[in-house]
Amino acid sequence: DWLIPITSIYERMYAAKNDIGGFQNKQYWTSETAGCDYDAWECFAYVYNFGNGSTGKDNVFNMNPSRPIRSVNFKVGF
Repeated sequence: DWLIPITSIYERMYAAKNDIGGFQNKQYWTSETAGCDYDAWECFAYVYNFGNGSTGKDNVFNMNPSRPIRSVNFKVGF
């Protein structure tokens, strides 16, 4: 039940990053792939930048931190 967030979850986390704490002003991996160039032996994934709240792509061979979160299911009603 641990997972690497998608971009929309990181957007919520960025809005509350001071309350959550522990973020560096770096790019964090998302769990979203951004395609591959097999001729060049390159694959890309989306990253979320906690320095400025932007998104982008980076080569999966580059070193970026990730921020795993717990999956929580809420039941509505009784």
